[in-house]
Amino acid sequence: MEVGNASLDTLRHSLGRSSRPAWVRALLATGPEGDPPLLVYALVLVGPRPAGWQERIWRYRQGCFVAAAIPVRQLVASLTPGTAKLLELGTTVASMQVRDGQFSWQRHPSRAQHDPLQLPWPWMEFQPGIDGFNDRVYELQAGFLVGIGDAPSFPAFGGAFNAFFYDNYTVTGVSNPPLQRLDIRVLDQRAHFHKVLVRATAIDVWIGGRRPAGLTLELNGVSTRSAIEIKKPEKVTLPLPSGLPADAWLWLKQDGEWVDYRSLGGWSAYQSDDVRFETTVDPGSELSALAARGEGEQLEYKVKLPDTREEKRTTFKTVVAFANGSGGTVLFGVSDGDGITGLIGKLPEQRRRLTDMLRALMRPQPPLHIDANAIEGRNVLVLRVDPNRGQLYALVLDTERPEYYVRRDGTTFPAQPEELTQIVAAQAAAAHAFGNPFGLG
Repeated sequence: MEVGNASLDTLRHSLGRSSRPAWVRALLATGPEGDPPLLVYALVLVGPRPAGWQERIWRYRQGCFVAAAIPVRQLVASLTPGTAKLLELGTTVASMQVRDGQFSWQRHPSRAQHDPLQLPWPWMEFQPGIDGFNDRVYELQAGFLVGIGDAPSFPAFGGAFNAFFYDNYTVTGVSNPPLQRLDIRVLDQRAHFHKVLVRATAIDVWIGGRRPAGLTLELNGVSTRSAIEIKKPEKVTLPLPSGLPADAWLWLKQDGEWVDYRSLGGWSAYQSDDVRFETTVDPGSELSALAARGEGEQLEYKVKLPDTREEKRTTFKTVVAFANGSGGTVLFGVSDGDGITGLIGKLPEQRRRLTDMLRALMRPQPPLHIDANAIEGRNVLVLRVDPNRGQLYALVLDTERPEYYVRRDGTTFPAQPEELTQIVAAQAAAAHAFGNPFGLG
């Protein structure tokens, strides 16, 4: 990701080149009687029509949430400072006053890390401020939001915001989002990485896009560097004579400007879900190695699946701690002193039972994977929990008392307030909120 400062002239110029509609989700605060509602935040996507996108409105006494498609030229006309402009959002007309001066921009690759949208295109985000607020804005954040008509109700403003903008209905642990700005995302449809497969001797790269001809695909690493010109949307193979080099990056570039990129390890060390590594690891050998390693910061053994309430707390507080931290693995059917002991019962039934407990006891559901293995006639379940990406996870033995845990030095502890604050702050800083508002992915 790259960052910098821009002006309204820069933004209007960038938008003025687009012939596509702008897909808007906006928050409006109720204005004085007889005046139009006041726009206090909007998320705008300029590009192709998002899959599953539809216009809708949620009404509340304090204001409303509106989703509408508008011409880009109307958006450009509203980006003039000094006076309030009227913006037509479907059947609703809102007042908006954009703030003059510099504001931040960010340039992101496709499927950017921590991005709730996981857009398949690279994109620029502009964040101009907006003015003209009144006390009605703060009423939005002060109490319950009780829906009018078919609008859903929420005990906290942050929960309603995340639900409308990001289709995330979690209300536990949410905080108030930043307002008083526009988040305008302009998609770069020239080219993007569609899929990457890293093999032992080569990298297969699928390039998509509308105008990839003339771009260069570059592999740059410590020991291997190569480049090839792209002629059309296609699959390209880059040889790896000595395997994948350290600090490997893939770039799509043109005239000194990157269009899209992927880090394959080292600096950043983030791989989006369209990057795959071909492996030939024997599951039995890998499991035996894990069982012999000993418990640690990201590895825990359990002889059996939990039965009692306290056994469930002991087991799943570790899973919660993994989900709130850097991830981890739990082996069921393994003893810390005796190695692989095996689970009693049929393996499919044990796996289904573990899945049911995870769904019942964790809020929200973290990204995880369950593998079932039989090693020398002994059944083992491997639960892998992905690293945290800004979401707060809780154990809910009692739905009225969520329990939060973290991992320190190979031991699970109840989370301290400052640790919860750090996770929530990472959530806000990474992506404003969670989910997928435009149905893209």
